Amino acid sequence: MEQKLPVRSQVPEELTWRLEDIYEDTAAWEADLRKGLALADELAAYEGHFVRDAETMKKGMDLYAACMETLYSFSTYASMKYDQDTANADNQALTLRAQSAEVQIAEKLSFIDEVIIDNMVKGAAGQAIQNMNLIMGLEENAGLNLVPPAF
Repeated sequence: MEQKLPVRSQVPEELTWRLEDIYEDTAAWEADLRKGLALADELAAYEGHFVRDAETMKKGMDLYAACMETLYSFSTYASMKYDQDTANADNQALTLRAQSAEVQIAEKLSFIDEVIIDNMVKGAAGQAIQNMNLIMGLEENAGLNLVPPAF
């Protein structure tokens, strides 16, 4: 006898996800999706001065964390709704909207990885120069305060 997977309506409720623990309803999900996009817009305004000073970077990182937390919530919910019933057109649309928002947010925040990696590399390079100066018996900060002629 061939066993078939039950359709969603045949699965006992105690064996299903409690998606209402994430969002009470689709309206609450919609509000969070808009919140994620708004946070990304707010954070995009930091481009060009994200690492200007510690306070600005802290505010930017806090915004980034809030934006990512929101994105993970609405994406997970949409994915789980889709997995409940992949044939449900509403669930398919929710997943597509979440994916579209993810792309929009990633595009708006793409500068952050570059800024952070750039500053980490520069920091590591500065540390390497300091170490080499000490090894060579030079003043520890020798060469670190020079401004390249292009600037």
